[in-house]
Amino acid sequence: WGGAHSELNRVRKSLPSHFTESAKGKKLVDKAIKNLVNLEFIWISKKTKEDHVSLNPRKTKEINEFINEVKEKMGNRFVM
Repeated sequence: WGGAHSELNRVRKSLPSHFTESAKGKKLVDKAIKNLVNLEFIWISKKTKEDHVSLNPRKTKEINEFINEVKEKMGNRFVM
């Protein structure tokens, strides 16, 4: 959270191949990242000439609530 960050490309590469290898999947990931930025759940900043992403510590409560809502909707299909 906050000071801890990861390269955005590394985060993208950690996703399942159906998101990273198809144009539709890449577009969906880009849209999700944009939505998370707009919700201020994540920050994107340039570090070492690469985009890095970190969770917004001021949104901890909202992020946890969002995760719990998704868990409830997905049931056993939710993997974290």
